[in-house]
Amino acid sequence: MLKRQQASAVIAARTKIVEGAVSMVKSGGMIVLLSVKPKTVLERISGDENRPVLAACKTPEDVKTLMEMRLPYYEKAAHFIVAVDDRTPGEIATEIFALLS
Repeated sequence: MLKRQQASAVIAARTKIVEGAVSMVKSGGMIVLLSVKPKTVLERISGDENRPVLAACKTPEDVKTLMEMRLPYYEKAAHFIVAVDDRTPGEIATEIFALLS
């Protein structure tokens, strides 16, 4: 008898994927939403030309408006929500590991 092996992966899903397939996305594995403040988003994406929708956001209020439109889909898909502002990648990874263990 063959055993199915499950691979571990980290996937950064785009909003359209999450909007159209929340139940499929959620049933495919554990979903962790990384929660971030609009000001932090602006700091992190400054100068990133690969994020055209976010690049149009010039103020934290612009980012907040965009986040308010998307957040319900992300929250519906998420099993866990982890705040990432003012934390190191190691601290965030430790929390996620604890949640998934």
